Amino acid sequence: MWLFLLACAPEEDSKDSVADTDDTSVVDDGDRDGDGVPDEADCAPDDNNVYPGHA
Repeated sequence: MWLFLLACAPEEDSKDSVADTDDTSVVDDGDRDGDGVPDEADCAPDDNNVYPGHA
C-alpha cells in the first residue's frame, strides 16, 4: 500500500521553484551615474559625486 501512495504523490516541479535570474535587460533612464540628474543636465554624467548644485 505504501508503494501505491508514494507512486501517486505529485511530483515537484523544480523549474518553478528556482528564481529566474536570467534578467539581462538594462533600463536606460537617462541618468548613467544614478545621482538623480539627467545626463543632459549633469556636469559629469559618469561621476555620481559631481552634479549641478554640488558644492
